Amino acid sequence: MATGIRDKVAIIGMGCTRFGERWDAGPEDLMLEAFNEALADAGIQGSQIEAAWFGVCLEENNVGKTAGPLAQALRLPRIAATRVENACATGTEALRGAAYAVAAGAYDIVLALGVEKLKDTGYGGLPVRTRQEITPISDVRGSADLIVSNPPYLTEVVYETLAADVRADPRGALVGGTEVHALLVDAASEWLTPDGWLVVEIGATQGDDVRAMFERTLADVEVLPDLAGRDRVVRGRRP
Repeated sequence: MATGIRDKVAIIGMGCTRFGERWDAGPEDLMLEAFNEALADAGIQGSQIEAAWFGVCLEENNVGKTAGPLAQALRLPRIAATRVENACATGTEALRGAAYAVAAGAYDIVLALGVEKLKDTGYGGLPVRTRQEITPISDVRGSADLIVSNPPYLTEVVYETLAADVRADPRGALVGGTEVHALLVDAASEWLTPDGWLVVEIGATQGDDVRAMFERTLADVEVLPDLAGRDRVVRGRRP
């Protein structure tokens, strides 16, 4: 009879890369940064790791289809390494595989690591948008409890100062000022249920302007900072 894995597994160390737009670091650099922090936190050596699970979702834009890049970057060439992918749950899938292996008694110390780096390649740019309108999907009109948007918010002036590799995304995916924010606010009452929330990303200098837009039709409006303390998100509730 199955008894689960409770009290059979412990996370003894964790590591995470520094947050930010890391144009200076490739996937291998990010893996090594998190790995070294996890080793220090656990108080162990890399040689004590017996197996690894490697989570990567979009391998075409990162490190390939196998766990080989993990083994190479972290100098772990003689252990079993498995690459996993499960869309937005890829990191959890890596942790689950590692935990089950320890719980089963196959290993004593294992590693679960995930990496993704998309912006350097320009991958995932938003499609060209129609500036005149935003049309809700008819079958969800009035039924959304939460709308989250990362609209294009750069100004033309800021866009022209960006490095060429940053401008790899289509201009329409980056440049928009607060134009799309205004369209979203205007459409929010049609999309949201009562007490539903609209949450949007903003540029660091756009907090006051977007707050004013929200306050025209939404309640409980807040401007929230990112980890660097800069204005980054505005949210408001449909009354």
